[in-house]
Amino acid sequence: MLRFLNKLVDNVIWISLFCGLLFWVMDSLIHSAIYPRGTFWEQLVDPDSELIWMRIMVGFITVLAGSVMQLIINRRKVAEIEAEKARNFLQLVLDTIPVRVFWKDAEGYFLGCNKLFAEDAGKKSPKELIGKTDFDMGWKDQAEMYRNDDKKVFKSKQVRLNYEEPQTTPDGRRIWLNTSKVPLTDHGGNTIGILGTYEEITNRKRAEEVLQERELLLHTTIESIGDGILIVDEKGRVKISNSRFAEMWHIPREIIEEGNDDRLIEFVLDQLSDPSEFVDKVNTLYNTKEPCHDFLHFKDGRIFERRSLALYRGNKILGRIWSFRDVTNQEDTNQGVNSFVALRKE
Repeated sequence: MLRFLNKLVDNVIWISLFCGLLFWVMDSLIHSAIYPRGTFWEQLVDPDSELIWMRIMVGFITVLAGSVMQLIINRRKVAEIEAEKARNFLQLVLDTIPVRVFWKDAEGYFLGCNKLFAEDAGKKSPKELIGKTDFDMGWKDQAEMYRNDDKKVFKSKQVRLNYEEPQTTPDGRRIWLNTSKVPLTDHGGNTIGILGTYEEITNRKRAEEVLQERELLLHTTIESIGDGILIVDEKGRVKISNSRFAEMWHIPREIIEEGNDDRLIEFVLDQLSDPSEFVDKVNTLYNTKEPCHDFLHFKDGRIFERRSLALYRGNKILGRIWSFRDVTNQEDTNQGVNSFVALRKE
């Protein structure tokens, strides 16, 4: 289209000249019908006739001006059509992506959005939001919070990415959003508005809450057990331990918080009667799915019953759970009973 218009401009002079001559001929024919017949032909051959050249120039200028004006109008229409196509294409892109998009001016008034955002606001079209603020929406309870976020981005000219915030839907439900906002600046670097995007993460948020509840239940259960519990993953990282485990092995809190199984083993070796056998057994168990049930003897006379099970999925070992029970007094009782039985037999 633009190439055609440029070519048209090149031919405007010739078209205008032709139209001017045609205008003069038609005018002269009309003029000859009014005046004596020789007048037209005399003017045609008389190069000094001012009337002829004035008419030619008037016709030329008239047609030229009309052509130029029509060209300007056509170019403006083409530009408007192209701009409208670009806007429609951009809106189509915004309406296709699976996230909500919106933009506001410096005062917090909506200038536009995509279809998903309009639907979240309970509107049929993005046009219905233009000129409105968050206080006019179903989430007006969070409007002040949203406005404060906008002001921070506007004043700092810094982006805010992937932060969570609640929203009240038009039907009164409470959902969660993962939101990002960036400042909009003009060519001079002045902030003129805010561009925001978000995706609903309500289901993910609920799943996280369920997981947290399960972890709390597991932690509470393990803490209530009288045995010392230790769970280690396949990379030697401590995933879970209870306070009874630290108490039984006299392990300081700071070492527990390191979450390193090698560090725990290093700390407890001096307490054991046979540290080498302990290390060998631990290393062997970490590389097998076999369960373990044995007793550990300490230099101070204590005896721990040790049980261990591998954690695995298919053929992949994911870690191991250890439990320790202090059976020192129980062993003393058993030894006393065994001695009494032996004496009776004698």
